[in-house]
Amino acid sequence: MKTLLLTDVPTSIFVKNGWITFRSGTFEERHLPSTIPYEMVAVTDYRGFISSEAIHILGVRGIPLLFLKFDGTMVGTFIPSEDLSNAPMKIAQIQAYMDEKRRVAIAHAIVKEKTKKELEMLDYLGKKHPFPSIEKAVNMITKTMSHFDADATTPDLTYHYESICAQSYWSALKDVFSAIAPNADFITRKVAKHSPKNAGDSANAVLNFLYTLLLAHVRFRVYQSPLMKDVGFLHYPIKSKESFLYDVEELYRWVAELAAIRFFEDVKPKSSDFIKSFDLVVRLRPDTAKAVTQIFDDLMSRKVGRGRDRRSLPFYLRESVNVFERHLLRGSPLEFNLPPLTAIASDVGYITETEVGEKNILGLK
Repeated sequence: MKTLLLTDVPTSIFVKNGWITFRSGTFEERHLPSTIPYEMVAVTDYRGFISSEAIHILGVRGIPLLFLKFDGTMVGTFIPSEDLSNAPMKIAQIQAYMDEKRRVAIAHAIVKEKTKKELEMLDYLGKKHPFPSIEKAVNMITKTMSHFDADATTPDLTYHYESICAQSYWSALKDVFSAIAPNADFITRKVAKHSPKNAGDSANAVLNFLYTLLLAHVRFRVYQSPLMKDVGFLHYPIKSKESFLYDVEELYRWVAELAAIRFFEDVKPKSSDFIKSFDLVVRLRPDTAKAVTQIFDDLMSRKVGRGRDRRSLPFYLRESVNVFERHLLRGSPLEFNLPPLTAIASDVGYITETEVGEKNILGLK
């Protein structure tokens, strides 16, 4: 998996003599449409132009086009080929939401998979950072989930139990970020003056950017299916919120969190790699965003399995959407079978600090 991040001024994507050109500041690449090496294109600056022919080519090739704000949050996307043909699927999704018992059962499956990955993350981090808070979080999540099925019998209670686990998880990750990025000033995913979406520190700024990239992949996979993006089961379907996308994203948030941890561990960014705006919102500089994207792409591209049956995370993401489809139409089990976190977190193939200094691969100063 490879993402093209265009961050400099001016940015343009156009077609000339049958070749598509991607240009951003001094960067320029030309490709025949059939040889475009990217699975996603993200643009972070509005100054420039994108031709309709270029958009058409990206759509034909099945390549999403993502537009980001200055702080890394999403403005909008162009997603190729939304499947609107399966009315029975849409009816089944609405019926499952209206049936509270079924809605709770689906939400339970999402929370169980999410907390399973949280425990895997804590186990992985605990071997490198044996903080008491990690053991405490593991015990709290395990205790909470031990009576989850019996007690979380409504949508509100399900969300409440998920929140308890998340608070314990992030209390442990706070100590990890403090150890690997003491200058990041990370407190939590929510502090008094800043919500997570308006990052007041560099750690949250990196996490926000990664969640945006992850959500773009989720949106692409859901839009390729007949499922409706705004009828979720764990998250409430309210105005302006694509609740089902957030349901699916919950299954893979650990990938963004792992990428953020690896970024601070491997790259060791400085405060100068971030920009703090006049309202104290922190955002990534262009080169920093490219470095974060590269690490995220690397994790998403890693194949796990045996022999020929080796699959990368985009395959698992697509299969997770298919699991929802099969469950809603045929009542098949909600078994997501995601790869172990340790298989994705393998150190093999990572760029070392020496290579960063010698080759400036990540572009950080």
